[in-house]
Amino acid sequence: MKKAITGLLMLTFFGSCQMPKTEDKPNSVPEQAEVIRDTAASAKVGSTITVIDFKTKTGRSYSVIEEKSSASISKLSVALKDFISSNDTINIGESDPVNKIFLADLNKDGFEELYILTTSAGSGSGGSIYGLASNKDKSATPIHVQELTEKDIAKGGKFEGYQGHDSIFVQGNLLARQFPVYKDGDNNATPTGGKRTVFYTLSSGEAAWQLTISSTAHASMK
Repeated sequence: MKKAITGLLMLTFFGSCQMPKTEDKPNSVPEQAEVIRDTAASAKVGSTITVIDFKTKTGRSYSVIEEKSSASISKLSVALKDFISSNDTINIGESDPVNKIFLADLNKDGFEELYILTTSAGSGSGGSIYGLASNKDKSATPIHVQELTEKDIAKGGKFEGYQGHDSIFVQGNLLARQFPVYKDGDNNATPTGGKRTVFYTLSSGEAAWQLTISSTAHASMK
């Protein structure tokens, strides 16, 4: 289990419903995301850059920039466009490869957030969540995602039996993280503990937007 917890990224968005920096851990966004004034992309020799644009319902744009230096390591940043007060580029930093990107308005304030889901290479395939929330379209700032702790993974914890293989999706106004539950003795290919879903809610904290665990649900194997 220690392997699944080491390397947890602080989720301040991109810098945070994530987890640690290992194959089996969900990564959180960094506690302090670096703001880059120079938006020019300069790829290192041997790496590739992918840019994907997303426009919100209110006309603001996010450009997600993924620079891949290998099959297992990416470097992420997001360029803001058409925001009223700030159009900086926010550096998320080194991460697992991107698996999925989408817009959602989890707190129902009329302004969509950007969510980036990454998946680690290897048998664990641990999921990580990064997010940016719109500040009424004046700017966008990182979302802090509640970190996964050893207590969460321990017996009786919200992530008991967690070994990766996350499926992360929106359910109503919640972000859901579903994963197979492994019991003692289970091998990687055959978990026998059913599935558990952890739900996160988005709220405005004192210093940043936050995704915090609100509830869990467990479905046994049939």
